[in-house]
Amino acid sequence: AITQIGLVAAGVGIAILPSPLECVQIPAVRYVPISDEEAYLSMGIATRRDQDSSLVANFLAGVAKD
Repeated sequence: AITQIGLVAAGVGIAILPSPLECVQIPAVRYVPISDEEAYLSMGIATRRDQDSSLVANFLAGVAKD
């Protein structure tokens, strides 16, 4: 998330972040709350195709949603 804030500061784009990260103050970064109570954010996970780490497999099994 800190990287995302840094990219915003560099003028690369915008980021949607959890509100507690507003404490990270970087010049030229403005935090704007999302006021829509029905707002929804889908997230995804990217991994390497040839990944054979049991740690990664266990993490993915823990966060996978049917």
